[in-house]
Amino acid sequence: MGGRNTPSAQTAVELFRVVVTSQSPVRVAPQSQQIAAGLERIGKAQIVAQTLLTDAKDRKSDDYLPRHQRVLEHLPQILHCIRLLMRRGGEGERGITDSIVMDAANYYQYNALQAEPLLKELTEHYRALDNKQFLALVSKYRGDLLYLQDDTDGALRCYDEAEKLFRDVRDDLGLANTLQSRGHLLRLRGDTDGASQCYDDAEKLFRDVRDNLGLANTLKSRGHLLKADGHVDDAYALYRDAEALYRAVRDPTMLALTLAELYECCVLLDRLPEAEERKAQALAALDDVPYDNVKAYVLIKLGIIPKDY
Repeated sequence: MGGRNTPSAQTAVELFRVVVTSQSPVRVAPQSQQIAAGLERIGKAQIVAQTLLTDAKDRKSDDYLPRHQRVLEHLPQILHCIRLLMRRGGEGERGITDSIVMDAANYYQYNALQAEPLLKELTEHYRALDNKQFLALVSKYRGDLLYLQDDTDGALRCYDEAEKLFRDVRDDLGLANTLQSRGHLLRLRGDTDGASQCYDDAEKLFRDVRDNLGLANTLKSRGHLLKADGHVDDAYALYRDAEALYRAVRDPTMLALTLAELYECCVLLDRLPEAEERKAQALAALDDVPYDNVKAYVLIKLGIIPKDY
């Protein structure tokens, strides 16, 4: 972590307790002094929020999991900090707010009760500013959150707005991510043709912007569609391509999940020696996976633990 004013992550607990939740420490202070003290607390909260989220960005780090857990522990305060910065509304805060909103993208799902109204408020905030780029991003985040809450109609409306805005601002990566999410939702609804078209469009965009992780995720999703439809050979080929990309970007979690899919394909195709090889590779990949739920899922797919585990 660089910068003299950036606190160590270990200080975050105490800082957030004092900074975000405290009232003005001197009640008899003049109003201007109280305002100055409040602004100072928000500034410190912003620094801590940025520190925690920046620390948790590198998923390849050996200590990623405790850093990720630290963000989860302080997520209510981080989300509250976003709201405070947004409501201040000054020019100086807008860039800071934008940065934290983006850095928190993978965390809104962990506190839907607080995140959903915040994202709704951010939507109106960016609409009022006519900031199409961040309005598109927040619409995408809201869609993902509503999708996880089984509000598929609401999610589709958010994806519609995000897709239009990303096209307007010519953000191909944002558009690709939105199409991928729409594909997941349509697959859940049983619209395999619609999902397939979304995945095809997303794949082209990910190739254009050279985002190998997004491309791998989309190939894997296309593999799921084909396997479910009985096209196991075609699914196997896509999983192989996704495997190579996950190895290239060093994502052990997605690699383990893909190797488990390859194992199932080999069993279905009666390629039993290769199936055993894929099982061994998946088990080896699990050594670097920090998530217990992913480990359990892969072990179930490999037939090592029962499905009702």
